[in-house]
Amino acid sequence: MVERESPQAGTVMLTPSANQLETVTVTAERPLVKMEDGHLSYDMKQLMGDRTFDSAFELLKAIPLVSGSENSLEITGSMSGTSILINGRPSNLSLSQLYTYLKSMPADKIEKAELTYNAPPQWHVRGAAINVVIRKSERYEMQGQVQGQWRNQHVNSYTGIGSLFVSNKTYSYDVIYNYGNSRFASQINTDGRHTVGEDVYDIHTAKHYRNRSQSHNLFGNFLYNIPGNHQIGLSYNGQFSPKNDNKLFAENNLFSDARSGDTGKSQLHDVRATYDAPFGLRVSGEYTYYDSRMQQDMQYFPKSGTEENAFQYDREQRIHQYLVTADMSHKLPGDWRLNYGGQYNHTQTRNRQDYDDRLNSGAESFQQWTDMSEDRASLYVGASQSFAGNKVYMSLSVQGEYYRINDEKEYNLIPNVNLIYRPHPKHILQLIYSTYRGYPSYWSRQDYTLHEDEYTIRKGNPALPPTRFNQAYLVYVLNNKYALQMSYTKTKNFYMMQTYQSPDELQMIYQEMNTDFASSFNMVLSAPVRIGKRFTSNLSATLYSERYKSSQWHDLSFDRRKWTGFFRMNNWLTVSKKPDISLNVIAHYQTPRIQGIWDLSNTWGVDATLKWRFAKEKATLSLGCYDMFEKNYPNYKIRYATQWQDTSERKFKRSFVVSFTYRFNNYEEKRQRSVDTSRFGTD
Repeated sequence: MVERESPQAGTVMLTPSANQLETVTVTAERPLVKMEDGHLSYDMKQLMGDRTFDSAFELLKAIPLVSGSENSLEITGSMSGTSILINGRPSNLSLSQLYTYLKSMPADKIEKAELTYNAPPQWHVRGAAINVVIRKSERYEMQGQVQGQWRNQHVNSYTGIGSLFVSNKTYSYDVIYNYGNSRFASQINTDGRHTVGEDVYDIHTAKHYRNRSQSHNLFGNFLYNIPGNHQIGLSYNGQFSPKNDNKLFAENNLFSDARSGDTGKSQLHDVRATYDAPFGLRVSGEYTYYDSRMQQDMQYFPKSGTEENAFQYDREQRIHQYLVTADMSHKLPGDWRLNYGGQYNHTQTRNRQDYDDRLNSGAESFQQWTDMSEDRASLYVGASQSFAGNKVYMSLSVQGEYYRINDEKEYNLIPNVNLIYRPHPKHILQLIYSTYRGYPSYWSRQDYTLHEDEYTIRKGNPALPPTRFNQAYLVYVLNNKYALQMSYTKTKNFYMMQTYQSPDELQMIYQEMNTDFASSFNMVLSAPVRIGKRFTSNLSATLYSERYKSSQWHDLSFDRRKWTGFFRMNNWLTVSKKPDISLNVIAHYQTPRIQGIWDLSNTWGVDATLKWRFAKEKATLSLGCYDMFEKNYPNYKIRYATQWQDTSERKFKRSFVVSFTYRFNNYEEKRQRSVDTSRFGTD
């Protein structure tokens, strides 16, 4: 008989132990950037950390892939500028006015920022873009802020902004008023050797500019949320410049000295209505009226003799513009998304020129009216999908575009491709191809001649056609933080403003002209760096090769190339937490580069801003110095064929800024829409 073992384990004695496990700390870092719907999406809360940002504008400048200065925001490596959108809608004011709005918005109002080198067609902008997504407020609020700023750039300027906002779940309305009393001083020195026939003339010119203006901007916006997630909006934007006074005194060793007074006024009225539906429909309609009037009086001071009244030149531009957009989005089976829509823009422009030749008893006097009618219409369709376990994202679109200006017509088919591969949650690889059109300003296409002095003139060019951009980008993001970008851009009919010494007479001409094309190959590396808890920095390095080719530039042709480097550091230091004092220092260096037949010198610069937040973080006092060493602007040199010129405009660029901001009732500002005036104006 086999004896079975008992299932009982017996008595087990547990004894206490004095050993104690050491403290275990588990740390994790939220991703700074991730890919969403084909865009690089930056988490603003993660980006802020424990740093102090006085405004949304300052926070956007802190994005590693954004190069920002006092008055600019641009995605690093974008060769054709960067558009700014608010909640997926393009703003229709100038970038400078949009920057003013972002500077008045608290940083914590931004939920995220979406960056792309290839804006989707439903954004209705082309090329690189930053979409600022505003955090929604669900509770009743009545908020506001006041701002005041003093700037000294060798002359004093003043700015004041007042804002008031009321909102709840059903409606919101807001009013913003901005007053500016601006003064500006600058000086441009030019040395040239001007060849006419067999003769060479040494010409030195020193131009002293003094500009003074007053401006009033009024913005009002009303949004109403209809039950069922419908939303309608109505906004008005008015800009009034009752006084623009520009003075120029030009000294010349060969010609008469000249004194010019350019005075005028302008106004803009813009009304927009919008509707958003819960089933993916977005429509908008907008009307813009712009009126600008300027009068120039010129006097010459001959080397021997008395003052002479040279001429009086009056110019006026009046614009009526209508814009309609409609977009639709559908979710389809298989995780596909279908987008389609279009826009129509009609612009009617009337320009008047009245030139009274007083020096020659009216021999060259003229009066001219020019009417210009422009239509732009486009339709697009696109599809996107994520597959392979969300490791691959694909977006494809094609857009048909019709463009007409007076009797000129063009039809274009514009494809766009966006491919993303994520081999690992912390790694992103993106491939982009895009093409789009660019348009010159309305005034630059006019046949005008504007005299700066007896030697220098500015001319319009009615023959300027639209440009066509073709761009390809490869973007790699490592560890959801570090970004490497390579790109190639080729622009057909690229136009730019340059100087030209006439071979037939002693006359310096500024005029926008077309080249055959301009191209650029870019490599960009950006990396955020943190040292301890008080110091952070964004480092970026850019290396690019640019080329400009023209078979007919006045009576010249050229094909020029050059490699260029650009390096930038954007640094933040928390000086003290109590009191709350921080320091922001931006430093950059640019190697010599080219632009057409111009050779541009190297540039470097330092901007510094010291900020103190107090009164329970409702008040901020800022002290800033920009272009501290007056090296931000390049010197220009031309040594091409018979063209010989040296130009410097660095003088009077340093500025000191003191600003004070006070927010009341837990201020959280909403967005101010901007009207695009980049193609308006008579200058």
